[in-house]
Amino acid sequence: MALTYVEKITALCPDLASPENWEGIRIEDTGSGPKIAVWSHSKYTQPTESAIAAVTQSDFDSAVSTYKQKRAAEYPSVVDQLDDIYHNGIDGWKATIKTTKDKYPKP
Repeated sequence: MALTYVEKITALCPDLASPENWEGIRIEDTGSGPKIAVWSHSKYTQPTESAIAAVTQSDFDSAVSTYKQKRAAEYPSVVDQLDDIYHNGIDGWKATIKTTKDKYPKP
């Protein structure tokens, strides 16, 4: 399946995988496909249409792989996670894990 316009932008700007990070960015369908209508992002400069069009499945897969590696490196060890569950319950553990998931969202 072909990548969507948003997936291509996400491959170029991985932090945009999380919807709350799209503040200041608006995509509109111009009748000939989606285009960036507004781009006022504090971290990323607006990618060109040619850069977006050039994104491949491999680029997207690499972005996905990168977020997985970053998450894996930051998650507590299994022993520490079990200790967290014992002392803080499942909800406490979920909160700990959510911090890392929010920091490195899925593209």
